[in-house]
Amino acid sequence: MPTPSDPDQSQAQDPQAFWQERYAQSHSRTRGKAGQLLQDLVAKLPPGRVLELGCSTGDDSLWLAEQGWQVTAVDISSHAIQTATRLAQAAGLLAQIEFEVCDLTQAIPKGEFELVCALYFQSPFDFPRAEILRQASAQIVRGGHLLVVTHASGPPWGEQHKKEFAFPTLDTEWADLGLASEAWEVKEFKLHTRLARGPQGQEAEVNDNLIFVRRR
Repeated sequence: MPTPSDPDQSQAQDPQAFWQERYAQSHSRTRGKAGQLLQDLVAKLPPGRVLELGCSTGDDSLWLAEQGWQVTAVDISSHAIQTATRLAQAAGLLAQIEFEVCDLTQAIPKGEFELVCALYFQSPFDFPRAEILRQASAQIVRGGHLLVVTHASGPPWGEQHKKEFAFPTLDTEWADLGLASEAWEVKEFKLHTRLARGPQGQEAEVNDNLIFVRRR
């Protein structure tokens, strides 16, 4: 979960301006690797239509398209979407991905999906995240999946933000989703540990909440 280096900065009062600033230098960015949990859990699914919430600069979207998915990917930052579009064009994947600048607090892309992904869909700003996830999950067809991965802890080099931004627990995440057990089958529900690398090359173990469910 990215956090502003100075919460008192004026742009930190405006979520869209903050994320624009964060991705302002991304236009020369090269393609990165898709999330490992996404690859591990989705690789065996038959491809269909997928909605990615908070797609950033498109690493996960491009991987999904390469697996045969038809991708709708949204982010609040036009800079992030411009970068993602450039990378998709370079990879020859634009026909399979619809990138959209979208403030999800105002609207969620319409349609039915076999998969909804919310990978580190978190912010240093208060926003109706749980409501957005519930609305998006309602658009998943029978037999479709919801994948939610969130930061559950921060690395030591982010120590200054621990008092400012609370990390959700796995139980809180599940309660916020409000998914009825008779309608959803739980495939994965666990705290996942991974190795994170800091800006100076330092390493530390951090935790992620992982929720992967299938609509019955």
